[in-house]
Amino acid sequence: MQNYQTDPNTALNMGVTCPCILVAFMMLAIFFVFPEKRHELFPYLKEYRVKIDFNELQRLRDEEAEKRALISQTPQTGQSTSSSPTSEQATVDTTDENNIASSNTSADDSSSNEPGQNTNDRQETSPDTDQTENDRAKSDSEETNSATNNQPNANKRDSKLSPLDKLVYRPTVPVAAILTPPLYTPPELPPRKGKALKFVKTTLKGVPFYQATIDLKDPEMFLSIELANKADQANTVAFTHGDEGFESFVKRSRGAVVQNGTFFSKDNQKRVMGNMVNSGRYLKYSQWENYGTTLGIKKNNVPEMITARIEGQPDWSQHWFSLTCGPRLVTNGEILIDAEKEGFADSHVLGVGPRCAIGYPASKDKIYLVTFLMGLSLQKEAEVMKAMGCSDAMNLDGGASKAVAHNGAVVVPAHRPLTNVIVVYDTKFPAPKPLISSWKEFQKRPDQQLGVSY
Repeated sequence: MQNYQTDPNTALNMGVTCPCILVAFMMLAIFFVFPEKRHELFPYLKEYRVKIDFNELQRLRDEEAEKRALISQTPQTGQSTSSSPTSEQATVDTTDENNIASSNTSADDSSSNEPGQNTNDRQETSPDTDQTENDRAKSDSEETNSATNNQPNANKRDSKLSPLDKLVYRPTVPVAAILTPPLYTPPELPPRKGKALKFVKTTLKGVPFYQATIDLKDPEMFLSIELANKADQANTVAFTHGDEGFESFVKRSRGAVVQNGTFFSKDNQKRVMGNMVNSGRYLKYSQWENYGTTLGIKKNNVPEMITARIEGQPDWSQHWFSLTCGPRLVTNGEILIDAEKEGFADSHVLGVGPRCAIGYPASKDKIYLVTFLMGLSLQKEAEVMKAMGCSDAMNLDGGASKAVAHNGAVVVPAHRPLTNVIVVYDTKFPAPKPLISSWKEFQKRPDQQLGVSY
């Protein structure tokens, strides 16, 4: 037979480990087999529970109901007049008070053995008060006068109530003790900064042009209309403010991009064609204006394009910015040109010549201002605008009025004075404060009804 020798360290470890394991098993056995012993060994595991005697609970509830019934039969104090009560009323009051006193005495005797109760805590009520048993506990004369009548479950209870009493009596929280949480006020976020307007020169379908991209989601990008000689109303048959050089427009408006706007007559009156809305108010309005196509920007910077004689007149009162020109080039992504039906008969409009256009994609989050650098027909102009990604587009005034400036520098000069221009502001060339304020007020309008200028 082979003799096995045990290592001293192993023997020492076994001598320490085995007793520990044995003690642990014994403690677990006591924990599960003898639950009443676990609290002696592990005091921190004591379960704070209350064993409820439901028969005793029902008895207490019945007793409380009887007390409520007796209290409801007591006469209301303060209802008698200043004269002394009659003998009959005095007899009834005395009888009721005696009944209440006797019921209170029996209630005290029956509940004297309850845990946490003190026989001296409950006292007999004087005939001049209308407090209940719970209101009378440890109340002084001032509390008696201020207590509310007919309140059996008053808040002035003995603080030393047994767990069973706490189940039976559920005192309500005083209104004054209910704290209203402060309203949460979110921190003010810093104003979101915008980006500079994108202005590029590019070529599409063999046609060179300048393109300004207006981001309608940019918080610092705004469109505006400037009239000649700082006029607040566009030229009409009734009055006129004349015209102004394009360079003067650029210097005065201080916009990121300035471009010519809509048509006007060549006579001395310089009448502006079509209705115009700027900063949420009319620059020109006539209910008889029903030719051409209108580009409008509504609440929340949502653009729309409507051809009056084909789709009906637009609701100019819903427009923050509105410019009527034409003819229509693209409708819902398809080329659709009907200049004669829109009311155009000028050969300069129907033929080939210098062009400007405006449009927006199907997402309606951008507007494209385009200045073409070569003569185009309406058909070719429409093809370029569609290829650019416009779902809707229309022609602007062109010919000798064609002009554009970027960052205060004239890129394409006009060859005659103008009556109106389109101005675009961005973060580098910020919009005037009155324009921004009027835009914010327009967003709050419930109906967006505009005032007629004349």
